[in-house]
Formats: sequence, C-alpha cells, structure tokens
Amino acid sequence: MTRLVALTTVLHYRADCDKSKNVADAEQLALEQQNDKSLVLCFSLAKRGKAGYFIRDGILYGKDKILGHEVDI
Repeated sequence: MTRLVALTTVLHYRADCDKSKNVADAEQLALEQQNDKSLVLCFSLAKRGKAGYFIRDGILYGKDKILGHEVDI
C-alpha cells in the first residue's frame, strides 16, 4: 500500500500548477500504475470491489483509516 500512497501524492502536492498540468500528471500516474506489475492484484481487487480498492478516473485508490477517519489513498 505504501507505493500506492506515494503515487497518489503526486496529484496533491502541486496546488500551484495549472489544470492542464494536473490533467497530464493524472494521466501519467494512471499510465504508470497500469504498467506497474506489482499493482496487478490491486487492480483486480478494485475491479471486483474488494479489499477497499477502487478506480476513479483511471487511477487506482484504496480506502484506509487514519485517526479513525476513513480516507481515500
């Protein structure tokens, strides 16, 4: 799950970027995730709605709890 957290962070750290740059970053992230063989099982689980994984706009996410609050990571 750590790798997924690191990959999704790229979408959130550059608040000063323009929207087209964010879209390109999101598309790049989705492509990198799809090509990452270590995420094959996670994508399979997400497609079946299992283990807290899901896909939104082509990007793989997971649900987790932080300090008792459910968050998408």
